[in-house]
Amino acid sequence: VKPCARHPATAAQYICPKCRTHSCDACVKAHESVSKRTVFCPVCATKALPLAEFAQIQGERQVREDLAFHQQIKGVFKYPFSKGGLAMLIIGTLLFFGLDFLVTWGWKMRFIMLKVLGYVGIVALFSAGYLCAYLQKILFATAQGEDDVPGWPEFSQWWDDIVVPFRLVIVACIASFGPAFAYMGFHVGNDSEMSLTILFPLFALGFLYFPMALLAAAMSNSCFAVNPLVVLPAITRLNLQYALA
Repeated sequence: VKPCARHPATAAQYICPKCRTHSCDACVKAHESVSKRTVFCPVCATKALPLAEFAQIQGERQVREDLAFHQQIKGVFKYPFSKGGLAMLIIGTLLFFGLDFLVTWGWKMRFIMLKVLGYVGIVALFSAGYLCAYLQKILFATAQGEDDVPGWPEFSQWWDDIVVPFRLVIVACIASFGPAFAYMGFHVGNDSEMSLTILFPLFALGFLYFPMALLAAAMSNSCFAVNPLVVLPAITRLNLQYALA
């Protein structure tokens, strides 16, 4: 039995899944509604879990980690339909369809609604940035072993919540497909014929490089993580598993 971090003489009842702080009922910060009581860690304010529930989750996670790769990868197809996932798919589809329709409609009407052009650009940037922010949040959640699809990202600061995730995706795309597009641009600019035996391998390498570059940039929240000195060693450590994924 683990003791409470603040009251060593009292047995802990809850644990924080983030900072692993053990707390008793007197220490946690509780939020009570009509049908549910939710408790939060007194240190980092993360939702705390009863010790028994946490132990069960850890046990299930350990069983999952002991599975072979071909057994683990089946969970990829189940993940979008896990707790809250189906609702996210429906809401997200409607949200981004509406944003895309607004951007497309605004662009087609640009000669009539010139004043709206600036707003259309802002909506397009927000839509792409918010989607990238949600992608980053999913990567964080799955990397920590969480089984449930996370909620929508918070939107409090334009730069940190929208621009930075969008910039990370753009940088990963440039690092991956930049050589192929540079090769195309060179030949288009010089009006010369491109060699498909060079162009196709460049794009193939780009598709191979992009997933790990995006993962590295998102997890470190840094554009410098797309460096080949970071990405290539990570790819070579996984080899066949990475290629199959």
